[in-house]
Amino acid sequence: MKASVKSWILVFCASLFLYLASYFYLSVNGGYELYKTGVVKQFGLPTWDVWLWQPEFGRYDPYFSRTDILGRIYSPLISADQNIWHKAMPYFRVAEGPKLVELPPPPESLMHPRLRHNLAVILSFASKIEKARANHDSRLVDQLFNEMEAQMQ
Repeated sequence: MKASVKSWILVFCASLFLYLASYFYLSVNGGYELYKTGVVKQFGLPTWDVWLWQPEFGRYDPYFSRTDILGRIYSPLISADQNIWHKAMPYFRVAEGPKLVELPPPPESLMHPRLRHNLAVILSFASKIEKARANHDSRLVDQLFNEMEAQMQ
């Protein structure tokens, strides 16, 4: 075999290894987030109805087109991950009639880091917002909501 063919094979194998290893890292540090499948609708519009695993960085949405650049790059691996290891979990169960029953969420340890961070921010502001509402201070409520949104990712 020529040296140039061997070097191309080596570059290909190294690139494939880096691609797989980098996704493994992103997947291990990922978690579940709420997504819309379009199956469950409220007022004719899709609603969040499934907990879907996402890597730490990059989003791949198989239902709608909410996929970013990293999601496109890693889409074959994310899709395999979501179908084999980290299967989607329903958010609702359809009860008798058109009634929806909310199912328990995944454990906090399995939620996406971005979601865990945002929940912590919301909890840190909740008592301040309730206190401002009890005092009928709408200006402070607005200010607290703006601060909270600034801290969320």
